Amino acid sequence: MRRLIFTRDKKQEERTSLQKVTYLLNRAASVGC
Repeated sequence: MRRLIFTRDKKQEERTSLQKVTYLLNRAASVGC
């Protein structure tokens, strides 16, 4: 049970980091323009 929660949290973490990268890229593009 704990392992399942851990893996789910890990996936959530990856998704969050991906959103962070996308946000930074979008902001950089906005500044570039």
